[in-house]
Amino acid sequence: PWLGVYLWSIMEWLPFILSSIAALIQLAYFWYLRLREGSVIVPARQKPETPFGSIIPFIRRKPLRRAWLIALGRSVWWVSFFTYLPVFGVESGLSPETCALLVSAANGLLFLVPVLKRVGNYLGIRRALILAYAFTGIINIAAGVAAWFSPFSAMALLLFCALFVVLLDIYGNLTFLRMVKPLERTRMTPIFIT
Repeated sequence: PWLGVYLWSIMEWLPFILSSIAALIQLAYFWYLRLREGSVIVPARQKPETPFGSIIPFIRRKPLRRAWLIALGRSVWWVSFFTYLPVFGVESGLSPETCALLVSAANGLLFLVPVLKRVGNYLGIRRALILAYAFTGIINIAAGVAAWFSPFSAMALLLFCALFVVLLDIYGNLTFLRMVKPLERTRMTPIFIT
């Protein structure tokens, strides 16, 4: 995010041109892999199942609903963080580059996955998820209160909160993978992702 905002400040169309060039390079590389592999694509032997037939069985199983709520909670947090933190920061007087740097720093916390995975393995998945959600809730409430007095401390709290949401990212999908039967994963995954 920071690089995009910085390039935008140099020339407004520059991030779009660089993104287009990167997409074309990636498309050419994948086309090269497809041509080189030599495997022939054959038609399916049976008609693929529609995901609509799996909605009711998914909803009926409480562990799958719980896994979906875990994934939904962290996804909603990330979307609101990426959307509203820069808006709040700019309205509070920070430059767009600084706000983009905060969002990039939150993305950079993903490099701590090996360390956080050890913490989660030590605590156990259930405890790690409970602690991550508890701290996420407490820190978000504290950031909401701090926003009235010091917007900069609110943004720092939200950046700290991202650390616990990364822990949710590590173990959030694992609950789904453990609760769904291996033969049902293909049918249930589209519903879980939605």
